[in-house]
Amino acid sequence: MMKKTMLFATALFSCAVFAGEVYKAETSDLYPPKSFQFKDGVFRAPGARVWVNSKKVLAVDPAKKYVISGEFRFLGTLPKSFSVGFMPMTEKGRAIPSAGIHAVPETGTVLAAEAKAGDTVIKVADAAKWNNKLPVCAVVFDAKEDFSDIPNYTFAATKKGSVKKNGDAWEIELVKPLAKAYAAGTPVRQHLYGGTYIYAVSMYGKFSADWRKYSGTVTGMTRNVRSDKQFWPATAKVRMVILTSGGKEDSVLEFRDFKVEELP
Repeated sequence: MMKKTMLFATALFSCAVFAGEVYKAETSDLYPPKSFQFKDGVFRAPGARVWVNSKKVLAVDPAKKYVISGEFRFLGTLPKSFSVGFMPMTEKGRAIPSAGIHAVPETGTVLAAEAKAGDTVIKVADAAKWNNKLPVCAVVFDAKEDFSDIPNYTFAATKKGSVKKNGDAWEIELVKPLAKAYAAGTPVRQHLYGGTYIYAVSMYGKFSADWRKYSGTVTGMTRNVRSDKQFWPATAKVRMVILTSGGKEDSVLEFRDFKVEELP
């Protein structure tokens, strides 16, 4: 009897040490969309597009595993996409943008001429390996060869197909005029835009009016790319997020037992 009691106690201790619920959604913690409702333990979020994020900021250790999960169902017109995950932030609570961390390999170069505030075209020394097809690219300034500048917040969106060689330099057209000036010789690099958050769960067109549990795990940290399985560079804190898009006014997302568990 004593042996069984000790084994049971050991099992309970192991569960307490090796797995723990570090977040559980409550109505007072969520930034709700319009007409957000809560009844009998179920959160109800109607609308063509749902965006919910936690007020609580959760400190994370990339060496550990974080399982985000919940039970969800979809009523009315089904949405086209559904995502659950984390909003990555630095130790100081600054949001980390995907364009500030997702580097395109071998695209480091320098400005071939001064880029003035208000310019919509910049010149770089070598853009031969820059992606010229995607509509979601950016140029980051003050880039470092060892990527120590990441996350880089000094970036500007570039227009699709605008990377062109002109004489000894390459010209790149920007989506918006530059907000500040950069001297000739400033190191730059091409980056990619991507999903705004770390989507541990990401579904497209596969939804049900029945309750189903969805979960995803995030652990480790990337060096210079966007990921939905690892935290982004410099991530120290996160908020929890739930999103749908592509629905209609009669669309409704319901969820319950939305939580995060920490594993070693």
